[in-house]
Amino acid sequence: MSSINKPVRLVGLAKSKAIRISREILKQLNLDDRQQFDLVIKNNAIVLLPYRNQPRDIHELFSGWPDDGQREHELDWGQSVVN
Repeated sequence: MSSINKPVRLVGLAKSKAIRISREILKQLNLDDRQQFDLVIKNNAIVLLPYRNQPRDIHELFSGWPDDGQREHELDWGQSVVN
């Protein structure tokens, strides 16, 4: 991947500011128009990282898991075995 160094300018957007990213950069990074980012400030610089929607807990992790109907009650794993 080649390095791109272009000056950009903040533009007004309602009550916020925005920076336009050229189509050339979007194509090079394989980003789409609806890409979300985590914004991080590091060493006095703005860093945009691709947003990764990670579950906050076990319930979110398995929220879309299809139920196979085989567990109607709590499972018995037997007695605890400790070293």
